[in-house]
Amino acid sequence: AVIVPAAESARHQARKRTQSDAARRVGRRRLATTLVVLIAVGVTAFVGVTVARTWITGQWYVAVNGSAGTGTVAIYQGVPGSLLGIALSSLTSDSGLEVGTLPLFDQELVSKSIPATSEVDAQRIVTELQDRAAQCQTLLPPTGCPGAPS
Repeated sequence: AVIVPAAESARHQARKRTQSDAARRVGRRRLATTLVVLIAVGVTAFVGVTVARTWITGQWYVAVNGSAGTGTVAIYQGVPGSLLGIALSSLTSDSGLEVGTLPLFDQELVSKSIPATSEVDAQRIVTELQDRAAQCQTLLPPTGCPGAPS
């Protein structure tokens, strides 16, 4: 069999085209897969952040606004602490009730934060703390109050 140079060249060119077409298909497939994975990761992250943010803003607690010794009792929305320097809660109201006027046990509780189920529940906790602080201001404060006889 005699090989004609033009036919050999055409066969070689056809083989190169087939290989480059296959390489392009593989490259497109990799790009499509990468894009699908990136979009899935992005959507998952967005949904996760949205769910976490919704959950966090649905949380309430009562804690000290300011330093433990001289601060006041306040209501916060969110959760105590921060993530990457971003506060996970915000002050919603300050009762003006000085923590130092509370019974010692309540001072400790407020300094660690008291979880509440809602803003109304947090307000109920503050009202109870105000009542107990008022009891400590009586002429003979009950046991557990600052300055009470042991």
